[in-house]
Amino acid sequence: MTDNSKSDHNSISNLNNSSSSNPILNQNNQPDSSNKNIPPSSQKIGKLNENLFKNTTNDNVPPTPTQTNLEQDSPSNQNLIQIKKTPKFSLFPLIVWPASLIVAIAKVILFNSMRLIGIQNKNTMEADTNYTRVAGASIDIPRGRSSTESTTEYTNKAIQWLKDNNAEQLPRLFIGEYSEALASSRRNFQYLFVILVSEIHDDSEALLSILKDQSFINYLNSSQIVVWVGSVLETRGIYVSNTLMAAAFPFFALAAPRFHTGTSMFRMSVIARLDGLPTSSSSSITQSSLLLDWLSRPISRHDSVLQMARREQEERNRARELREQQDAAYTASLERDRLREIEQKKQLEEQKKKALIKQQKKEAKLLLKKLKNEWRLNTSKSLFSESEPSGTPSDGVCTLSIRLMDGQRIKRKFNGADPIELVYKYIETLRISDVDDLEPNTNASHSESSISESLKSYEHKYDFLLLATYPRTEFYPTNETIKECLEKVKMWPSAALVVESLDPEYENEQLVIDESV
Repeated sequence: MTDNSKSDHNSISNLNNSSSSNPILNQNNQPDSSNKNIPPSSQKIGKLNENLFKNTTNDNVPPTPTQTNLEQDSPSNQNLIQIKKTPKFSLFPLIVWPASLIVAIAKVILFNSMRLIGIQNKNTMEADTNYTRVAGASIDIPRGRSSTESTTEYTNKAIQWLKDNNAEQLPRLFIGEYSEALASSRRNFQYLFVILVSEIHDDSEALLSILKDQSFINYLNSSQIVVWVGSVLETRGIYVSNTLMAAAFPFFALAAPRFHTGTSMFRMSVIARLDGLPTSSSSSITQSSLLLDWLSRPISRHDSVLQMARREQEERNRARELREQQDAAYTASLERDRLREIEQKKQLEEQKKKALIKQQKKEAKLLLKKLKNEWRLNTSKSLFSESEPSGTPSDGVCTLSIRLMDGQRIKRKFNGADPIELVYKYIETLRISDVDDLEPNTNASHSESSISESLKSYEHKYDFLLLATYPRTEFYPTNETIKECLEKVKMWPSAALVVESLDPEYENEQLVIDESV
């Protein structure tokens, strides 16, 4: 007996049990005359139970455990037939319906408006009606890992399974998450070849033989194809399988960047999909060639668009690199100019410092000259204001013939008892010059009062030496008398002396002052 017939017998038995306990019917299944106050509706239900009981053909169906339990229940639980009331008419749906319609229309308008202006959340974008758009393809995700990177942080059972079975021959696989593969393909305008496998599926061995085919491997490695492999035995594989709506395994999907006019950007879309391994009526055609043919056809259709996009991207990259180089060159030029300005400023400061030092030396030298000149004037007034002494050698008077540094020769009488320094002072008084007339723009600080104050502490130093030529005898400015000095060289009372400069770079004082102006 089928399950349906059993359920029918059970329901009929329940009705039978309920009719036996129904107060409307007596034990002979006739209306009880004693129940005169029963409502007409209840009487109709009783008649319906009676008719159903009479039309039952299988009277010998054994009771089910449910029936046994129902028979043992309390009388309050034996009323299995419930009275169904017809719902009353209500105005609430008519009032709510226009409002719900307005809300639905507002949602559609708001969604389309946000989609057009590009502010919709990229993670919640709905898929296209033909399920060709890949979910999450527009999310900006970091670059995927290279195939040579260590897999200690990232493990993929499908890749490990392929390596265990095809350790020597494998196409170049993308090591990373599915979202990273999508982002890498979209960013580089490459195809994304998705392979979902089930290691326990019967066709897994056939997939291994396809992936071992060298021509298939060469095609995948030579084309702009990113190969991502996932296992449906993992969470990530199940997610991708649900996203791409895979129906059979192994599952193949080919996605490519396609321009979306709504957002004016490229998005990853599925351009071909294959549920299960390809089959052919001809036994001479291998599954790898069939899969290669299936893969190459959509690539040939979309390759021209992607090549153009890649060329435009290369041009943009070259233009960006050129701008970066120009910016770097401009920045380097600005840096050189800045360093040059710093160097020029430093040189200018050094020049100003040198000029200031030179000016200070010049002023100090001029002040010294003025002090010397003032000392010469005072000395001339105090010592040589009177005429030279008169008398003969017996009076202690000697005659000195002196050749000055400029070649001029002078002759004068001196008292032999005077110190030899007096001759030095006389020679200095011959070098008196009007420095103020030669330096009209002298600093005002060099006034007569300042010079007078400076003379109090001034100690004059002679820049020449007085000597006798033959034999060469030098006479220093000491307190030794003139007579004693001349007697040493046996030149008393008449001697020819020479003034020799102690400065090796000595020039005429007048010329030096002229150059300093």
